Parts: sequence; structure tokens; C-alpha cells
Amino acid sequence: MKVFVGVILAILTIAYPILVFVGLKHLNFQVLAMVLASVLALKLVLQRKATSKVFNCVLGVGISFLVLSSALNLPLGMLLYPVVINACLLLVFGASLRWKPCIIERLARLSEPDLPPKGVLYTEKVTKVWCAFFAINMLVSLYTALMTPIEVWTLYNGFIAYIAMGLLFIGEWLVRIKVRQQHD
Repeated sequence: MKVFVGVILAILTIAYPILVFVGLKHLNFQVLAMVLASVLALKLVLQRKATSKVFNCVLGVGISFLVLSSALNLPLGMLLYPVVINACLLLVFGASLRWKPCIIERLARLSEPDLPPKGVLYTEKVTKVWCAFFAINMLVSLYTALMTPIEVWTLYNGFIAYIAMGLLFIGEWLVRIKVRQQHD
């Protein structure tokens, strides 16, 4: 049952931009903001032990943003949620470059505990690329929230941003395979 609820919560989290679009067009946004905050709070409670403190903090920031949006009667707060998430991820990934090991190195060591020095340098480069991605994604999300109709915001934050993230992930994976072949 817990897995089923986790899957439903993951789908709702990914569908956030579409839910906001529908909600802003057809529902009371304050109620929607509280429903979305409740979904994130449920996700936080159910997955608190299974995920990192950083992820829990990001969820907490998102919940706070949605509650404030509802309380202050500012629909813009719901649109800024992707900006907040990208800012948090940029902060976490960027901080990990200063206070080692970086995020990507930590992930790499899960499958390769004896990561060679060249691998460590590679993971730092990849972390920097993700930082650039989060910075760009944050700025585009901010632009769509402040300057475009809800349809453009939804298209970018509910589709294009996910495609871009997937392409970066797949691209890095392909580069990693090529780099490993050159060093083997």
C-alpha cells in the first residue's frame, strides 16, 4: 500500500504544472494550493526516512511556498514553485562543489566505491553542468511565471523542462560510457 501511495504521489508531483493549469483555469486556486501543499506534506511524511535531508528540506520549502501563496491570495506563488525547486537544487549541487564530495561523486560511489581520481574530476564537471542546468531552468521558469500566459508556463514547466532534464541525463550517460571506454 505504501508503494502504491508513493507512486500516486510521484505522479501528482510530476503532474504539478498540469494540476496548476487546470486549477487556475477552473478551480479556486487557494484550495488547490492547499491540496498541493497537502500532497507534498504527505509525500514528506511517507518518504522522510527513505530520502535525504536535502530532499526533505526542498519539499518543506515547496510546502511553505504553497501555503503562503494560498494565505496571501497570490496565485503567482504557485507558478514560482518550479523556480524555488530549481533554486534549491542549484544551491545543493553548488554547495557540494565547495564541501566535497560533490553530489554526483556521492551517487557514483554507490556503484563504484573505489572511484579513481579521474572519476572524481569527471563527477565534479558533471555536477557543474547540472548546476548550469538548474540555473538556466530556474531563470526560464521565472520568466514563464512572470511574463507569459499560463499556457506557456505549463508547456515549459510541465513538458519542456522534463524533456531537457531527460536529455541532459541521457547525454551525460552516453558521454560517461565514451569516457570510460577511453580510459579502460
